[in-house]
Amino acid sequence: MLYVLYYVKIYISLLSNFTFFGIGKYFIKLNHKNIVKLIDYDKEPVPFIVMEYCKNGNLRNLLLKKKLSTNEALRIFKGVVEAIDYAHRMGVIHRDIKPENILFDDDWTPKLSDWGIAKLMQSISTVSGYSGTPRYSAPEQIYPRKYGKVDQRTDVWQLGCLLYEMLTGSPPFRANDMGELIMKIINEEPNFTQINDSKLVELLKKCLTKEKKMRISNTSDILIILTEYEGTIIDKVAVRRKHAIIKVLRPLLNHSSQVVRRIALALITELSEGHINKDLLTFFETALKHNLTNDKKELARAIGRIFKNKGNKEVLTVLIPLIKDSDSDVREAAVRAIGDVFRGSDREMEMLGALNVFLKNSDSDVREAAVRAIGEVFKGSGSKKALTVLVPLIRDQSWEIRKVAANTIGEVFRGSSSREALNVLKPLIKDSSRYVRKAAREAVKKIRSS
Repeated sequence: MLYVLYYVKIYISLLSNFTFFGIGKYFIKLNHKNIVKLIDYDKEPVPFIVMEYCKNGNLRNLLLKKKLSTNEALRIFKGVVEAIDYAHRMGVIHRDIKPENILFDDDWTPKLSDWGIAKLMQSISTVSGYSGTPRYSAPEQIYPRKYGKVDQRTDVWQLGCLLYEMLTGSPPFRANDMGELIMKIINEEPNFTQINDSKLVELLKKCLTKEKKMRISNTSDILIILTEYEGTIIDKVAVRRKHAIIKVLRPLLNHSSQVVRRIALALITELSEGHINKDLLTFFETALKHNLTNDKKELARAIGRIFKNKGNKEVLTVLIPLIKDSDSDVREAAVRAIGDVFRGSDREMEMLGALNVFLKNSDSDVREAAVRAIGEVFKGSGSKKALTVLVPLIRDQSWEIRKVAANTIGEVFRGSSSREALNVLKPLIKDSSRYVRKAAREAVKKIRSS
């Protein structure tokens, strides 16, 4: 590694100064990939400092050349935060974080330099007077009588200023003279309208809060926020990639080979699971309308998995027609899919309203499928609204519907000891059909079970 030797002119009266020599023994021990390494220092033969050489200049020069992308800004920012977090754990506060003090090595790794006005945390209480760079100064550096003494949260403020400038191209506070700048730092809030990402705005606000007690208390919290943010970015990229693969697979759902169709559907389901994909839902709907697929049962199952617990009412436009299908296996798959989609969501009532129409359908198979779908969604919920919809069915002309209604009421109110549900079932216990009577008795047992 290359190093550069800096000869620093220091007045003799400062040679024994605590800042340069007394604290130098601590700085030389700072060993972190994002901190410019202090190799050596002494006052003989002349005062000098030997530091790690970073040939790619500093962040200020980089900002003058181009506007950083959000990803590039966050990469640099995270490196600086890690450096400060390490320094804080070593008991050192930097107090002068700014673009000029962030250097880049051969690999463009950001490295924090210039620890000249840094302080040990245990010595902060003895610090008096102002030190730092005006545009990046925290309120407590300017007005300690009101905002208190400098501590590690001062570095948090300066990190906020750094991120703000990297994202917008300018520091959070600008003015024509020092007096105006100080008044803005103390009295005004930064303008965040140039930053479109709400999570980054939230982070900046937590860093640039004037009252220290309201500010992020330590840099470890910033690193946690950055890690979570990176995770969301990675998730978004992964979702886009999945959607691109799904787009390629969709035509295979119309393939002449059933094996190919089912493999394509299985892959699409696996890729889509946990992510709402309305474009795919539209494609499924079109395929069913134009009889482009014979795999209705598998399609219903796939929808149930993809949109599980999401409560998307758009799903009903695809699944409700399948409730009317002539194939009982398809109807069963559609019923279970509706249950998977709406169970535990906050849109159960919308589903109930949509299915209510089918409870009055002339086809008993359609009515039965609708009842069973209600049972799937409201299983164990004790929903009185579901009971209101099911009550008319205990007088249905078809004994099969009455039987399914009894079973459904038993499942919805299982273990609830609901008197209302038990009263609804009383007429069915004396029903003319022994199958209905048996179903009603079993339902009563379910409701009374603990």
